[in-house]
Amino acid sequence: MPCSCSFVYYSIDAAFQSIEVWSDGGPHHFKTKYCQWMWHFLSSSCFSNKLIAHNFFASYHGHSLADSHAAADKRLLHAAYNTSELQRKVVTEDPISWGPSSGTALSSLLTENASRTHAFYLPSIPRDADIKPNIAGLNLIKSKHRFECVEDTCLAFKRTGQAVGMPFEFKYL
Repeated sequence: MPCSCSFVYYSIDAAFQSIEVWSDGGPHHFKTKYCQWMWHFLSSSCFSNKLIAHNFFASYHGHSLADSHAAADKRLLHAAYNTSELQRKVVTEDPISWGPSSGTALSSLLTENASRTHAFYLPSIPRDADIKPNIAGLNLIKSKHRFECVEDTCLAFKRTGQAVGMPFEFKYL
C-alpha cells in the first residue's frame, strides 16, 4: 500500500539511515498490534524499507529515561512560555507572542534548544480508516521489549540488545 502523502516524507527519508524509538511500555498506546503495524507500514511504504526499531523501557512510573526526555521537552516549552510572558508585559506595538503556537514553531524550539535533537514537523499524517488493517493480535506482545521492522521482515525481542529476534508477521483477518 503506497504512502498517500509521500511528498511530505521525501526530505525526512533522506535525513536518516534508521529510526530508534524509545517509549514506556504503555499497553494502551504503544505496545499494540496497530502501533507495530504502523512502524512496518512506515518502513516499507514511506521510508525506503529503512530499519525502524521500537524499544520499550521497563515501567518506572515516571522515572524512566523516556520520562526524563519528556520532562526536558516540557521544561523547554515552559521556559518559552515564561519568556513570552515577560515579553507580553512590555508595552509595544509588536504582536503579542504566546510561545510556540504551531508544530513548526515547536519543532524549531526543540531542534534549537535540545542538544543532539532534531525534530521533524509532519504537516499531516494519513489517518484514513481504510488503511487501518484488521489484524490478529501479536503473540506475547506484552512480554517483548524491542520490535524491528526492516524491508519485509519484522522481529520481536524479549530484551533490547538481544542478538536474535523472533520473526513475526501480521495476519490480516
